[in-house]
Formats: sequence, C-alpha cells, structure tokens
Amino acid sequence: MELKGKKVVVTGGGSGYGKGIAAALSAAGAEVWITGRNRGKLEAGAREIGAKAIVADVTSGADWDRVFKTVGDVDILVNNAGVGGRIVPLAEQGDADIATVIAANLTGAMMGAARAAKAMSARKSGMIVNISSVCAIHAWPRWSVYTAAKAGLLKFSHALHTEMRPFGVKVTCVIPSWGRTDFNRTAGIIG
Repeated sequence: MELKGKKVVVTGGGSGYGKGIAAALSAAGAEVWITGRNRGKLEAGAREIGAKAIVADVTSGADWDRVFKTVGDVDILVNNAGVGGRIVPLAEQGDADIATVIAANLTGAMMGAARAAKAMSARKSGMIVNISSVCAIHAWPRWSVYTAAKAGLLKFSHALHTEMRPFGVKVTCVIPSWGRTDFNRTAGIIG
C-alpha cells in the first residue's frame, strides 16, 4: 500500500507500540494523527514523530465522532490503545476493573472500527489494523480479563475481515508479544 498522503489514525499513539507505529507511518509519508488521553505525552510524541495530536478516549463514542470529523476521510485506522488493568486473579478484580479493561481493549476498538467501516465501505477502500496481544492465543494465571479482551479483539478482527472484504476494505489483527512499553509498570507487574 502506498502510504504517501494517506490519512492514518493511530490510537494510543503517545507512547509504546502506538508511537512506534505512528513514527513508521509518518516516515513513510502518511499524514498521521495520534490519539490518547494524556495531552502532554500525546503532544510531545506528535512533535517528535511529525504527527498531529487529538486528545481522545477510545471508550467515548463522542470522542470517536470528533476524531473522524477532525481528520476527515481516514484511509487507515490503527486500533492500538489499550490498558492491562491490574494483572491479578479474577477473584481480586472489581467490576469497574473488568469493565475498564474490556472497554479500553475491545469495545473502544469496535467503536472506532464501526465509524471507519461506514466511511471505508462507502468509498470501497481503506484498512483497519487492530493490535491484539499474545495473550489472545495463550492463557496465563492472573491474565484472564486482559486475555478475554484481546482474544475478543482477535475474533472481532476475523469476523470484520470477512464482512468488509466485499467492499475492498482490508482488516487485519497484529499479535505482538513483549515490547518496550509501560505495560508492566501500569499493570502493577513491576514497580
């Protein structure tokens, strides 16, 4: 795919995988917009990689609407944003913890993909890339909620691929393993 001049939205683009993905796409000539909730980190990341920043929460439909209105015709959507929550046994997870992890890792990506799918299917082009996790295909103690969200994202991607194929829209899911991110610290795995 020729990236020069393509409009790309990368969620969770202020750090980690999202920032790396956005930097690579920007270097390839794409017009990259990164989203995230932390304005300072997001704007610093955007300056560093030559992207544009939009403060937005993937779990908010209103924020998604604002992103698509601001950017216009999105050629590529990269659903990267997510949270690990607390990596503890399910018996220690509160209802709010569970809801947050599912919303940030699965529901938010679905909300963004729904908006992208509507526009992309109408013009018969585009790509949706969902960033899952190796947890989607493996099972470890204490990771049940995060695993469920990322496995859901993988199967959602598979189903959406078959749904969008007749419209010329590509859908794929990337399953990374460990990388240089803040995941372990924010999930309470390391201090």
